[in-house]
Amino acid sequence: DYDGFRALSEPGTFDFLRSRETLGFIEEWSRPSVTDFRAAPFFVLLALTVVLVVARRFTVSELFVVMPFALFGLAAVRNMLPAIIVLGPMVASAVARSLPARVERPGGSQELAVANAVLVVALVATLVAVAARPHRLDPDRFPDPALVAQLEPGPVVHDDAVGGYLIWAVGPDQPVFIDDRAELHGAEAYRTMASILSGERAIEELSALGVEQVLVAVDEPVVAVLRDAGWIERAGDRRFVLLGTRP
Repeated sequence: DYDGFRALSEPGTFDFLRSRETLGFIEEWSRPSVTDFRAAPFFVLLALTVVLVVARRFTVSELFVVMPFALFGLAAVRNMLPAIIVLGPMVASAVARSLPARVERPGGSQELAVANAVLVVALVATLVAVAARPHRLDPDRFPDPALVAQLEPGPVVHDDAVGGYLIWAVGPDQPVFIDDRAELHGAEAYRTMASILSGERAIEELSALGVEQVLVAVDEPVVAVLRDAGWIERAGDRRFVLLGTRP
């Protein structure tokens, strides 16, 4: 069983490769869904890729690139952007070859011009997205520093995102229950976290871990379970609450 609060060490390559089940708990490692609007550009490009493959618009050498990157993008959410950057120009090139022939300009071709245009647009869009992304902590994902300051010395149960924040904010002074290094903690740790946060066997799990404080989002089911069990709200903010067995 997962005993929590183990000494953390850097995972090796083989630890990572053996962690497919564990990585499934992490959103960026989950497989993209057609119902997620954020994945729409990838699936549109994937559909065009399939049409062009069926129509035999790719050369054999291009298929050795197109097919692996199509599967690569389907494997995980985090893979979609690299797949788009590779597939985009190749799909544009194949589409350009399918268009009616035009008079080529000296030193270039319609196919090359379209492929280059798509590549430039993809790169510019990526740079704009990175530049526009705020480089600050999201207050909806992490507790307020004043709330973290209310933690007592000793173990505290939290989710994986908060664990990473605690490592950054308070370092080794605060024992961390779990963080988003899935390949390090293993699937059993994530099942334990999910069991506690859902409220199922939360009291038993916390007792087994010897934990007397919990720092979680206010809408987690475990909050109501612990309040019913007599745990006290020691501090809170708009999104998170710190519960303990004593004030």
